[in-house]
Amino acid sequence: MGAARTYRSTGADCFSGLGLTGRPMHSAIRFNPGRAHPSGRGFSLIELVAVMTLAAILAAVAVPAMTSTGSMRRQAGAHQVARDLRLARELGITTGRTAWVGFDVASQAYTLRLEPFGNPGRAQSVAWIDPATRRDFAQEFDVGERIGIRISAVSIGGGAWVGFDSTGRPRSHNESLLAATGSITLDGSVVISVEPGAGWIEVQP
Repeated sequence: MGAARTYRSTGADCFSGLGLTGRPMHSAIRFNPGRAHPSGRGFSLIELVAVMTLAAILAAVAVPAMTSTGSMRRQAGAHQVARDLRLARELGITTGRTAWVGFDVASQAYTLRLEPFGNPGRAQSVAWIDPATRRDFAQEFDVGERIGIRISAVSIGGGAWVGFDSTGRPRSHNESLLAATGSITLDGSVVISVEPGAGWIEVQP
């Protein structure tokens, strides 16, 4: 048998197997300034600009949407008032008794009342019972689904009452026929008008 060969391993040989011979250790570590380590990294200028741009776009979309929602809620409230006024007019015609709608800006509400048979006059009117609720008819604003929507002004023949007689003609608080257009204003912007004569009721944005 041949003589055994002796192989002496050096430290450099050991590291050469790992591909690290002859070069400083730091030369094997590469640093990319454009890609920080995911953990604990900060935001780059481009990312900050992108976030600010997105926030500006969202704000530009959200503000008109909120404004539109408020306008829609006011319109819905105004159309509710108009429907109730038309209801009073129909009650006056169908029952032959004057139906009254009284607005109270202080309490943000209005009620519907009917004059009794044989005893006419607004002062003698009694609350109309809503068939749906079996309670005195009343509508409130600035509460519940109408929160933030307010009755800001009422001007109907110098008062806050409007009546509709058996022919549908509107009357003012003193029971005389309405001589000029009456109005109920919501939030200072949406107006419900009551026309003299025929008593037409319209919502004016």
